[in-house]
Amino acid sequence: MNKDERKKMVDILPTLHLGKDGMTDGVVKEVMYQLKKRKIVKVKVLKSARSDVPTEEIGKELAKLTGARLIGVRGGAILLERGLKKGQ
Repeated sequence: MNKDERKKMVDILPTLHLGKDGMTDGVVKEVMYQLKKRKIVKVKVLKSARSDVPTEEIGKELAKLTGARLIGVRGGAILLERGLKKGQ
């Protein structure tokens, strides 16, 4: 993650919170919807959702399912950028 990407991580407020139910179809659809509306989406992963799976793995899977590019993971936050796949 370069300096500009780190700055984006701090400046953008989370647009979606991932809770104890984890990564459901609804979460994936919401991320895809938000990526159509904005270029970058920040997902805050609550502690209850990352107790079994590291945030990095959740970010990679979410990026794969939505066709987004994973910009970075910092703490409990995932930053995704609109990709070219899946109609983005």
